Amino acid sequence: MPTLTPTPESMTRQQVREYLAHRNRAVVDAAQWFTWGHLPEGFPRDLSAGVANLADFAINVLPDTPELTHGLRRLLEAKDCFVRAAIAAAEDASSAGKPDSISGDKITARD
Repeated sequence: MPTLTPTPESMTRQQVREYLAHRNRAVVDAAQWFTWGHLPEGFPRDLSAGVANLADFAINVLPDTPELTHGLRRLLEAKDCFVRAAIAAAEDASSAGKPDSISGDKITARD
């Protein structure tokens, strides 16, 4: 099966739609929102890329079913929440005058 990798960050939503045109419309509609190249470098982008990799894997190993579509929509909701949480944590640490530590392990404000 085709995969969005190796360069999902460079794909636009339109390119994803074209690339997956052979798939069910609902799968394509969900998949287009997993692009992450528009995000600035850093943890939110890395987090988004990780979730996109999971979506890509699911799209490549599962057939087009209502459950795949539902799972992709739920994963997209989760990705949006994770990215907003990462951005908010960095902004909170910054506004409190504390340098933030953002890594793949956790986000913490240094005391």
